[in-house]
Formats: sequence, C-alpha cells, structure tokens
Amino acid sequence: MRILLLTSLMAAAAITCAQGRAVPVGGGQNESPKQLRLTDETKKAQELLRMAMGRVPIYNVQAIITQRLDYSSPLFQQIKVQISKEGKLHQIILAPLDYQGIELVDDGQKMWTYTPDDKRVIVQPSARQDEDVKFRMKLVVRNYTIRLERREKVAGRDAAIVTATPKDDDLETRCYAIDENTGFLLRLETCKEGSAPVLHFETKMVQFPDKFAKGTFEINSAFVTTEHYDRKCVGPESANDLVDELGFHPVVPNKLPFGFAVQELQAATDSRPTALAVRITDGLAKATIIEWEGGRSSKAPAPQGTIVANSGRLTLLISGDMPDDVKDRILRAFVQGHHQRDAWKLPDVTLSWVQELRSNAEAFSINREPGRVAPTAFSLPVANQD
Repeated sequence: MRILLLTSLMAAAAITCAQGRAVPVGGGQNESPKQLRLTDETKKAQELLRMAMGRVPIYNVQAIITQRLDYSSPLFQQIKVQISKEGKLHQIILAPLDYQGIELVDDGQKMWTYTPDDKRVIVQPSARQDEDVKFRMKLVVRNYTIRLERREKVAGRDAAIVTATPKDDDLETRCYAIDENTGFLLRLETCKEGSAPVLHFETKMVQFPDKFAKGTFEINSAFVTTEHYDRKCVGPESANDLVDELGFHPVVPNKLPFGFAVQELQAATDSRPTALAVRITDGLAKATIIEWEGGRSSKAPAPQGTIVANSGRLTLLISGDMPDDVKDRILRAFVQGHHQRDAWKLPDVTLSWVQELRSNAEAFSINREPGRVAPTAFSLPVANQD
C-alpha cells in the first residue's frame, strides 16, 4: 500500500509539532476559564482522533494522497483512494512506475489485491470487519497526552491539528491534521522536541461525491491468476488454540515496552511455511510481528523497513510505523518471551510484509517474493458513524 514519488519536505520544516495557540471554546461556573478551556480542548482532540480512527466514513470519500514508502524512507508513493459510506474501499497506486497499477479492493468481508506485473489477484478475508476504536482509544489515553494545537488549511479543507505527545520519551510526537467536518485524516507528521517535523503522508486532493460509478469497488479478474488465502483470528488469551494448526507455540509476551498491547493473533495456515501475525498497538502506532518456524534461504534481503530475529527454531519479523530502535526493542521482548537468547541477526529470507500506518492485513502470503510486490496502501482512517 505505498508508492515512491520524490517530494520536498522543506515546506513542512517550518512547522513544529509543539507550536500553535490553544483554541478557545467556552466557559463555566465551577472552573476557571483556562481550566475549562484545556479540559474541553482535550475532549475535542480525543473525539477528532476517535473519528479519524473509524473505518466507515460519514460521507463517500475520493482522495489522492502521497505516502512515505517506508517509515524512514525519503521516497513517497502516490495513491488514489475511494471509500464509500458503506465501508467499501478501493486503492490504486499511481506512482512510482515500478508499482503503478497495483490495486486493492476491500468490501468489509473480503479483500482483493491485484498485481499487474504477474497478473495475479490475491483474495483474503478483510481486516476491516471488526472495529477496534474503543480498544485503541483506551491505549491512547494511557500512553499519550492529546492536545488541540491550532487550525489550518490542508488540501483546501479546514483541519484541526491534533498532537499526541507520548508519555515515553523514546517515542515521537504525532501530529494529525484532521478534517473537522468529516473526520477524514488529511496529514500525519512526527517529530521530537527541537527538530523539524517529518511528513509521513499527506492528502493532495479530497472530494466527497454523492455516489460512485458502478464497478468502482470491483477488480476485473478475467485473464488473471487468482490465489485464495484464509486466516484464523483469535485474541491473545487464546494463543494456545493455534498450536496444532501452526505447528509451533505462538510467542506472545506478557508485557511489551512503550505501552504497547497485543490486539489480535492471525494464523495463516495456508501459507508455506505456516505463519502467525501478532497485531500490536499503543493506540496510535501499530506494528505486526510475523512468526514462522525456520526460514527459507534466499538471496533477497529482508523487506525494507523490517527487522528480523531468530529465536530457537522460530524466525520473527517486525514491521510498523515507528523508528527502527523502537521496533528493535519490541522484537527483543518477543525473543525474550520465547525464553531463549539465540544469535540476534538479520538472515536472508524471502517474505512479504505490510506497512502499518492504519494497515489492513498482510496483502500477500509469506511465500511471495518481496521484490515483486509493493507494500499496499493503508486503510485511510475516516469518521465513524457510531
């Protein structure tokens, strides 16, 4: 779910996440105006974040966005995104040329991913079936201080700039530009005190059409090869239920650093080898740890933006929207949870992966060659109707 497209970040360098004035919002009898203003602004900021996390928009959405190829990469991709108010999603990569034409359609039940180079469609269960906003918002309140900083125009829309400052100093502050009228997430930047913000994605154009053309949320599967993959999803408390299917004991640490919590386990038993995806989040940042027994030898390096470790007979890979040092500490927690301290190294393996900025699921099976596929675009967070 991403694309290359070089772009300048100099325009963003003049804005720091901590700048901006508080926005006045009323008064009350039992609190000073300043106390009430801060309280109301916090509630407003949290509500905007809640809206931006939703997977079903209030209105139909059509947008062009640019997204960083990897969390630390200087390269961007350009993506056309269409989302219906019924929750259907269509994404197509417009640039760079290497990834142009890769499509993803998700109707809330199934997800289709088309790769034009090999004329192949991958069909999987949708990861957008279950709403996780309540779970994540509890973690947001626990792990971040949320503020409504200021307002500005982004892609021609009135955007509220919401900053999420982590309570752990090793993490970065996240600055969200959210459309106040629709809850659509228009931009994401990260920064640390004293440094210029780093742009991760930005909306270049957004519209809210009354309806979409027939066939918008379909992929023409004629003259292509179709592969079907399934998965079993359970909560972290049911990890042992997957042992027989996976052929190994899942590694699920009791405690993770930085306030992260395990959200879901997804077993891919029809891939070769069988694999487990462990979804974790601190409320805003998200990551996936993929576990499988052994590792296939290959000349291809591990996918960009991932870290791989061995623990006994298991290989573990982490991908997520966070710096490498944070990924490293989280992955070490999984290795320690396996009760072994084997060699920490980056093996040559052939895998697939996913960028975790609001990501859907692994768009490709573990036996796909990483050089043949692009990371697919994340599910843009938009307003929830609830």
